[in-house]
Amino acid sequence: MAAETNKKPDPLYPIVRAASRGKLPDWAVAGPGRRKHMKRVAKLLGAWAKERDEHPRERQRWIAAGYLHDVFRDEDV
Repeated sequence: MAAETNKKPDPLYPIVRAASRGKLPDWAVAGPGRRKHMKRVAKLLGAWAKERDEHPRERQRWIAAGYLHDVFRDEDV
């Protein structure tokens, strides 16, 4: 079907979009040291995505994953 070939990728979820820009959700439980770590991981993932020539939207997802992977790491359970 022609409509499927012209279909645009789904937009990024707002939390993912914000995280790809380095903004964590208000409910994140991560201290300053943890946040620095998350920033370094996000930078590394962004570089890997760029090196792999990933689509810009996919690169945003990789960067967001770096920021969000430890979002509750400092939570007392």
